[in-house]
Amino acid sequence: KVDLSVIMNIDRLAFPPLWQIPLESLSGAMELNPYATIVELDGMPVGYQISNNSHRNIHLSRLAVLPQFQHRSIGFQLLEDIKYEAARRNIQHISVNTQSDNSASIQLYKKAGFSLTGDHYPVYKLFC
Repeated sequence: KVDLSVIMNIDRLAFPPLWQIPLESLSGAMELNPYATIVELDGMPVGYQISNNSHRNIHLSRLAVLPQFQHRSIGFQLLEDIKYEAARRNIQHISVNTQSDNSASIQLYKKAGFSLTGDHYPVYKLFC
């Protein structure tokens, strides 16, 4: 079982406030048939991924690496872990969403073999 407090800490440090996940949402995601991995370096949690799967596909719901450990192939290792899990379960498709201006994520996904589908999902926000 994955420690949600570890994931929350990485999430807070890896994302700006707009993209941070509240604990309730994270708990909910973990209840939906999750596959999660935490990467540790010298016993320190530095990255995680949460994926949800069905019998036909895996969707990467969240991937984060602490800023000081980014660009060290940790995100790539997390994606390789998901690919291994997909192969183990004989799943043919892995999907992920990211913002069109998130060049770091786009580069990572391309490096791992992902390609664009052509689908676009608008993002809305409300300032209060």
